[in-house]
Order: sequence, then C-alpha cells, then structure tokens
Amino acid sequence: GGGVFSIVEKLGRVVVKRLGGSGGEGFSRVELGERTGSLVVNGIEIAADDYYSTLISSGSEFVMTEEVRQCHKYQQAWPDVCHCIRIQTASTPSGSRILFNFVRFGGAGQDWCTGHTLGGSVFGEVDSQGSIEAVYRFEDGAVRRYSEHPDTGVRITGKVPNWNLICEKCLEMHEYLSDLDYLGWDIAATDEGFTILEVNSLSAISPVQFFHPIRRDEELNRFFS
Repeated sequence: GGGVFSIVEKLGRVVVKRLGGSGGEGFSRVELGERTGSLVVNGIEIAADDYYSTLISSGSEFVMTEEVRQCHKYQQAWPDVCHCIRIQTASTPSGSRILFNFVRFGGAGQDWCTGHTLGGSVFGEVDSQGSIEAVYRFEDGAVRRYSEHPDTGVRITGKVPNWNLICEKCLEMHEYLSDLDYLGWDIAATDEGFTILEVNSLSAISPVQFFHPIRRDEELNRFFS
C-alpha cells in the first residue's frame, strides 16, 4: 500500500476505478486520512495497506488518476459527483458521425459517481446544438421532469460548455479509431475544455430511447438493423 499512499500524498486526491464493471462499479475517491498511513476511501478511513489488499483481491486491474475538476456551472449544481456527457459516435462509409447525446448528473442518494439512470442520477438529452431542454429522474416508480437540479435548485438546463470543441474532438478521435464501428465517449465539460472519463465500445442505447425511438431516424435505423 505504500505506493498507493505516496501517489495520494503527491496528488492530494485521486480517483480509482477497476477496469472491469459498469455503472460506476469499483469507483472510489481517495484522499489522505488523519491517522498515519491511512486513506479516506469514499468517506471511510482505512489503512493504506488494507485498501491496497482490497484492490488487488478484486481480481481486476485498476487505474488511478487525479480527480477531474468539472466546470463551475455543474460544480455548483452537485459538487460531489462529476457529471457525465455521453457522446455516441459511429463509423460510417462517409466518415464518423454523432448518433445521439445524453447527460447524467449526480444527486441525493448516490455514491461517488453518476452510475446508471435507474440508480438515482439526474439525466437529460443533449440536442445536436448542445442544449439541454429539461432533466429527469426516476422517483417512486415515476419519471419526473425538472428545469433545475431537483436537489439543489441550480439551473442545469441550457447550453453545455465547450460543446463545439467536444463534438469536434470526439469525431476526430473516432476517425483515428475508425476500425471500431460504435464508440460511446463519456465526457466531463471543464472550464478549460473537456476531459474524457472513459470510452465504451459497447455502450447501451436504452437511456436515449427514453427521449425518442432510435429506429424512427432513417440513418440510425440502418445502423442498428
């Protein structure tokens, strides 16, 4: 655990994610604890050696990196969880194109990452111009619609910061990986631009179908058929 401790000591706060799993499984926010040689993992203090033993006993490799600092607009809305914008791209004979976009925000009752839309996150569709018209959350068996974050009252609708840059670079990166037909880019908008949280090669289409039937679009119908 000494190596893990030294990295946290150097960076101040890090995030750790197992390479396996989905929906935020295996995600931890880690910082120094008050006791000598201890870490605080998702709010719970633990000895660095014990935490390391837990990591390697999972049977999966893991990545450790500095924490993403989301843009000020979304930091105000919900500071404990980094929002996640999914940009879904496809490689077509005419080049890469964006199929659809949606966003997930953290909210009350969640752990340290946005996770799945059914797990309490606040979610919404992002249109091709980068605008969020409304956000939604599953509550007590129903879907409720909001124009502000339901837990803080901060307005999260409107234009996504740095949207044009995000789209341009996601398309450029998919051109580089054009042998892969279908890529879901999980993006965090930052004040300086954006950060890639991860890239999914088999990302789900169910969240976007909440907003409109994918196969109603002629080109998307050809792709998914």
